[in-house]
Amino acid sequence: VTHSPQGMETLQHFLFNICGITADWNLHDVLQEQEKEIKEMVGPHDHVICALSGGVDSTVAATIVHKAIGDRLHCVFVDNGLL
Repeated sequence: VTHSPQGMETLQHFLFNICGITADWNLHDVLQEQEKEIKEMVGPHDHVICALSGGVDSTVAATIVHKAIGDRLHCVFVDNGLL
């Protein structure tokens, strides 16, 4: 966005005017909410398996789950051929 002329303005127009979303959240609250949901979903003695590709999405997901349940998360590396 920052490398395009008026990129930020275009993105803001799309998000706020067209999609109608609001900027009434912060990352810390979102992370706490996700951790809480994971703890409620996973039993206190249950374990979770995560397919980890090494990309941003699966790495962030694994990090959040690990923060919520600790060593009960078991990641399995999946070589998708794109690394």
